[in-house]
Amino acid sequence: MRALLLLVAMAPGFSFANAAYVSEDIYIFLHSGPSRDYRIIGSVNAGTQLDVLEQGKDFTKVQDSEGRSGWVESQFLTNQPSFRVTIPKLQASLEAAEAKIGNLSSGHESLTSTLDNLKQDKVQLTQQVAEQEATISKLKAQVEGMDQSNLMRWFLYGGGVAGGGLLLGLLLPHLIPRKKRKDMWA
Repeated sequence: MRALLLLVAMAPGFSFANAAYVSEDIYIFLHSGPSRDYRIIGSVNAGTQLDVLEQGKDFTKVQDSEGRSGWVESQFLTNQPSFRVTIPKLQASLEAAEAKIGNLSSGHESLTSTLDNLKQDKVQLTQQVAEQEATISKLKAQVEGMDQSNLMRWFLYGGGVAGGGLLLGLLLPHLIPRKKRKDMWA
């Protein structure tokens, strides 16, 4: 039986006591002189800001916000603000950071959708550019073909005029009767 109780008590994960935490609701005594032997004239709660009036080895003379001055043990003083002051500031900055992250996240989603739309627009515009380039190539080929056909047409017109002029030049003298010359020798 004892072995069973000992085994249960030593088993990891089992705890018979409730969890407890030390709170920051502690205070230190304000003495009338630089030792514990002097009369206690008040107490100062943890986290209270004090003005240092005189620094001693074991005790420091301070003044609180109520105007009380006295001596406290130097070991309980620190240059850093207490958790009562820093935690609310940290919580406020954490909330602000979380809100900023939320805004940035929604902005990121918006930018992502805009980027997707722009990518689709780019694909469409690339297709349109390819179609326009194909159309331009076809039109250039047509213009070159028209230039050659116009050149050929003008060449034929010129050849026709030259040929017609040659024919007229050869035929006209035979068609128009000439005056007969009187040959003096004949």
